[in-house]
Amino acid sequence: MLETITLVNPETREEKEVKVNANLTAWTLFNLEKEKIISKAFLSTLLSTGNERSMDLLDSIRVVYAAYRQANGTDYLDFESFMKQYEVDMKEALEIFGAVLGKQKDKNKMAQGFQQKAGKKA
Repeated sequence: MLETITLVNPETREEKEVKVNANLTAWTLFNLEKEKIISKAFLSTLLSTGNERSMDLLDSIRVVYAAYRQANGTDYLDFESFMKQYEVDMKEALEIFGAVLGKQKDKNKMAQGFQQKAGKKA
């Protein structure tokens, strides 16, 4: 899993390596939804068993930004500034998106296992 990405200042072309963390917390997602960076529909897709093929370019950037925000709790760029400095790398974005989805799929499988066990006992 990627731990850093590179942002590039569009004026000076200066590169800056920043941390990312695909272990998204509810607090990070809540704040991004409150800031209107992500929508409830996006959250539903992210937290369901969705797949990478249903992701569009802006969704992939939103996931990269969410991972960036997760890793940089108080010292971070706002979404617009981030967008200006993030040079889209679909391989990188898909790796981060896949890591986030992979965690959600694992959680969904665990929940399904619990539900199946509970159904057998009932």
